[in-house]
Amino acid sequence: MNLLLISIVVFGLLILGLSLLFPSQVRISRAIDIDVTKEKILNGVGNLQQWQYWNDMTAKEELTNKRFSDSLFSSDQMRVKLISASPEAIITNWNRNQNESI
Repeated sequence: MNLLLISIVVFGLLILGLSLLFPSQVRISRAIDIDVTKEKILNGVGNLQQWQYWNDMTAKEELTNKRFSDSLFSSDQMRVKLISASPEAIITNWNRNQNESI
C-alpha cells in the first residue's frame, strides 16, 4: 500500500515538473521585410478604404453590403473600426455579426 501511495506521489510530481517546462502562453508571429517607407505602409494599412485592395478578410465574396471609409469597414457579417494608427502600431476593433468581438 505504501509503495502505491509513493508511486502516485512521485508520478504526480513528475507530471508537475514536466508541465513547468511548457510556457503558459504561446505567441505566434510572422514578419516580412518590405522595401518601402513607413509612411507608405501607414497609408495602406491605416486607411481602411485601402484594405479592399490587399486584405483577404475584407475582400471575401460572401461579405454583403461592404462599406469602406477611412476609419471603418462594415458589411452585414462583420465590422472593423480603426482605433488608432501610427508608424509603430495599428489598433483595430473587429466585430462579427455586429455583436461578437473577434
